Amino acid sequence: AKTLCAGIPQTAFYVEKQPEEKDIDFLYAGSLYQHKGVELLLRVIPQMQEKWRFAFAGSGPYEPQIRQLSQNYPVEYLGSLGQQALRKAYNRSRFLVLPSHGETFGLVVSEAIFCGCPAIVSPVGGLPMQVQEGVNGTLLPEISEKALLHTLQQMGALSAREYRRLWANTCQSNQQFSLQAVCQELLSLYRINRTANEH
Repeated sequence: AKTLCAGIPQTAFYVEKQPEEKDIDFLYAGSLYQHKGVELLLRVIPQMQEKWRFAFAGSGPYEPQIRQLSQNYPVEYLGSLGQQALRKAYNRSRFLVLPSHGETFGLVVSEAIFCGCPAIVSPVGGLPMQVQEGVNGTLLPEISEKALLHTLQQMGALSAREYRRLWANTCQSNQQFSLQAVCQELLSLYRINRTANEH
């Protein structure tokens, strides 16, 4: 059995900004539900010593808490975004953060990566398939407040030179998850199965 993702349309998700132009440090994109790890991120933000800028794209029950947090911390609530606005958000962001408790594939990760936004993700489901340590992001050692806080501080403190190297690698990665590559894979599997059935 082979599992294929839905595929990322490269006409919708691509690099628009240079690393120096980014004005969001950490972006969360997805449904605002507990199993996605939103509550972890909301608890960690007030503990950050540095005034890093956070943004949240999506909708769900945690929206009021995000709005409340934005009154005292550098937090921006972007709401639910269509593909074009989401591409702009990925391009504005230094990192995507997805501290999810459970995930099937997590398309937002490769969407962000296609836009030159390295990802910080939980080691669950299809997330480790998309993130190579030190190449296009990093995996949390565990899903906990302590691990998330430490990892965000570590990644946020990368020098401009280190971040540009990470960004450059990110821009080149995960091409196997593009819509075009997934369609070619499907076609190839179809031909193999058809040939096998003919014999």
